[in-house]
Amino acid sequence: MVIEYGYITLFASAFPLAPILSMLCNLIELRSDMFKLVYVCRRPHVNRVRNIGIWRNIMYVLFTLSIVSNCFLFGFTTEQMMVWIPSWFQLEKEL
Repeated sequence: MVIEYGYITLFASAFPLAPILSMLCNLIELRSDMFKLVYVCRRPHVNRVRNIGIWRNIMYVLFTLSIVSNCFLFGFTTEQMMVWIPSWFQLEKEL
């Protein structure tokens, strides 16, 4: 699920349909896991833990990288950077 979260957040501006497709896939997986737990195998044993451990740090890094990557995707694929910083995009005039 963390990998899926990474794909959705890192490239949300490139493919806006991804969160909807991800939710649909998760619902299908939820139903199949529910069937498997009810009819095929026993309930798993629960081990209590204090927190989610290293996964919190991984999610924070993904969150930070997603902000940076979406800003770069937006900035360099639209014409907005040309408006804000025109000196970067001026071509030399031919004689």
